[in-house]
Amino acid sequence: MTAAYFALGHTVNSVAGYMSAVQSLYNDHDAGPLPRGPKFLLFVRGLKRMLGAADEVVRTRALAIDQLMVILSSLDTTAFGDVCFGAELCVAYLLCLRTEDHTDGRLRWGDVFPREDGGVEFRLPPGKSVRRYRMVAIDAKPGVLGALTWLRRLARMLPRAQRAPSMPIFVGTRMAADGVRRFPALSRSEFIARFKRSVAEVLGFSPVLYSGYSLRRGAVTELLTQNVPQAVIKQHVGWVPGSDAIDLYYDHAGSRQMRIPTAAMGRGVI
Repeated sequence: MTAAYFALGHTVNSVAGYMSAVQSLYNDHDAGPLPRGPKFLLFVRGLKRMLGAADEVVRTRALAIDQLMVILSSLDTTAFGDVCFGAELCVAYLLCLRTEDHTDGRLRWGDVFPREDGGVEFRLPPGKSVRRYRMVAIDAKPGVLGALTWLRRLARMLPRAQRAPSMPIFVGTRMAADGVRRFPALSRSEFIARFKRSVAEVLGFSPVLYSGYSLRRGAVTELLTQNVPQAVIKQHVGWVPGSDAIDLYYDHAGSRQMRIPTAAMGRGVI
C-alpha cells in the first residue's frame, strides 16, 4: 500500500528508489529487510501496467569502457584540470560510483590506500546502498585505465597540505581575493558539466543522452558482459544480495560496444 500511495503522486519507475530509501531507514533502526519478495514484485508490475503509460522514462545511455578510454586518452596529462577530471572519471567508473559518492569532497586522501602491485583500495563512506564504511579495490591496469597512475599524477600537482588525509581528492583551483590559490572540492554540477562536454566534443554524441549515471550503468554493463557473477557485482557496487537494481542498470543497446576485455574492475571482478 505504501508503494501504491507513492506511485499515485509520482511515477511507478521511481517506486524502487523510494522503497530503497525506506529500507535505509529500516537499516538505521535494525528493523530488518522489507518484504520485497515475489508478491511485491508482481504488485509493482501490476502498477506499471495500470500507470506505466504516463510514466515513460528515457534512461541515460551507458558509457562503454572503450568510450571511457577514448575520453581519458584525450586528456592533457600536464594540465591540472585534465588530470583531476581523468582521475575522478577513472575512479568513479571502475568503482561503479554514483555521482554524489565521489563529488563535493566525499572522497578524501585518507580514504586511498595504494597497493604494492599497482592496485589501489578505497574506503568508501556510507551512501544510499550501504550505511557503513566499506573497502573496495581496483586492481592494477595498464594505460589510461590505471586509476593509481591518475591519482599519483594528481598528487604530484597538489601542495603537500592539500594532500592531507582530511582533504578532498578531486578539487578545482580558485584564486582568492588575498592572492592565495584555493583548492575547493569539485561539485557535482562541475563534474557533470565537464563529463557532458567530453561526450559532445570527444565522442561526438548528444550530451542530453548522458548523465553521471552513464558511468555506473556502463560499469555494471561491462561487468555483466564479462559474465561476472551477479553476487560478485552486487558486492562490488554495494547492493544488498536480494536487490533487483542490477536489472535496471544493464544497457542492452550499449552492450555491443563493450568489447574490450579488462584485467580487473574492482578486486578480481573483471
